Amino acid sequence: MDTTATTVTVQAPDQNEPPTASFTASPDSPDAGETVSFDASTSSDADGSIASYEWAFGDGDTATGESAGHAYDAAGDYDVTLTVTDDDGATAQTTQTVSVSEAPVPASFQVSNLDVESPVTQGDDASVTATVENVGEEGDTQTISLAVEGSEVDSQSLTLSGGDGQQVNFAVDTAGLSVGNNDVTLSTDDDSASATLDVTPDAPENQPPTADAGDDQTVEENGSVTLDAAASSDPDGDGLSYDWTQTGGAAVGLSDDDTATPSFTAPDVDGEETLTFEVEVSDGEATDTDTVAVTVADTETEPPTDGPSAEVGLSPDSDLVAVGDSAEYDITVDDAEGGVGVYSMTVAVDDPSVASISGVDLASLANEELADVQIAEDGSSATIEAVLVDTSDTGSVTLGTVTVESAAEGTTGVSLDVSELGDESGNAYTVTATSGATLEASTLVVGGSESPAQDPDGDGVYEDVNGDGTVDVLDVQTLFADRDGAAAQNSPEAFDFNGDGEFSLLDIQTLFAEETG
Repeated sequence: MDTTATTVTVQAPDQNEPPTASFTASPDSPDAGETVSFDASTSSDADGSIASYEWAFGDGDTATGESAGHAYDAAGDYDVTLTVTDDDGATAQTTQTVSVSEAPVPASFQVSNLDVESPVTQGDDASVTATVENVGEEGDTQTISLAVEGSEVDSQSLTLSGGDGQQVNFAVDTAGLSVGNNDVTLSTDDDSASATLDVTPDAPENQPPTADAGDDQTVEENGSVTLDAAASSDPDGDGLSYDWTQTGGAAVGLSDDDTATPSFTAPDVDGEETLTFEVEVSDGEATDTDTVAVTVADTETEPPTDGPSAEVGLSPDSDLVAVGDSAEYDITVDDAEGGVGVYSMTVAVDDPSVASISGVDLASLANEELADVQIAEDGSSATIEAVLVDTSDTGSVTLGTVTVESAAEGTTGVSLDVSELGDESGNAYTVTATSGATLEASTLVVGGSESPAQDPDGDGVYEDVNGDGTVDVLDVQTLFADRDGAAAQNSPEAFDFNGDGEFSLLDIQTLFAEETG
């Protein structure tokens, strides 16, 4: 039997290589609620391909696919497992731990300390301030809105990190707002606060007052006279102040010249005389003036055509002294034909608050025991009586001197009333006229001047600074030396020679220029 041998080679099948599982997670430390992206694209299979991907996220949720996204509801450590299967059914796994943190508190802009300027006059700006605080942990940028009566009037952008706060400031133009209460609201995306803005009407322009010095009057000499400006008015209803000045006629002393109803004693007149007065009323901003005339009638009986007659008066007819100083007035009789042997008279101060009679010194007395002087307790008057007086037989004679001491700033009349006057033979004189005087007490004493400053030309400023009756370079020197003294500092208008409304070295220079010009 024939045989043939054949060699058969059997090869074992190829061994499948398992795949390799690999993945990345981004972010690798997420916050709760934040989506994590898982990517298995780095997985591989050396002898084939990967057929499937299976994910187990460690919190019970799963997914398939080369990539997957997943968010964790709570913080913690989660083991994420990836299982890959290749085309031959081989599998591989890999596990990574993902640490999840608590999510930060989101930004929340809260409003506090809202402050609205109120009330505000319509047309003015009202300031609005508030504090805005981010009470969250995350930063944010929000629009801060300001609304009035529901309509936004302004806004601003504000960026705050978590926990930070900042004051915001607004200015609200009230020109277009209604008078009364307006709701103001300041809001963020998360919160708001409200307050009230009270808009008041714009004050009307001040209307000037109307001065009314009252009706003209006719009075008798030596009578009490009251001026009356009570009919003055102000259209706005403002309160009024009053300032009276005498502008003409024999000088009198006005009492209460800063009220609506000052008073004075009408002077003795030789024939009818008219006194004029001006009142200035002020409402605090504007002024007005009015004048009134007071006619003083001569009520004395006409002297007979026969027998001696004389005029009696005080000399000088006016005097200016510093407050606290005294003035002296001579009692004189003019045309004393036959001398003066007997008299009875009264000297009175119209305003005892300004000055009072402090003494009477009689002259030409043959016997002092035959004279009597009675001065009122308050110094308001002095009654003088004397007999057996021995004066010159003719011409003007002086019967004595009355001393009047000033007590306060102001002007007062000093009146003279003669009830009896006779010559040395006992014949009665007919007194045809009596004349009083005025005393002005002033605090306007500059430096060491002996007399108060005077206004020789009546223009309202006091060029005769040292009060010596002459305007010269001494006045300039006196004012300069005491420029910081009480007189210049308390009464700057008295030395405002350049008319700029204040007292300064320029006024001293102006006085010098006027004096040397």
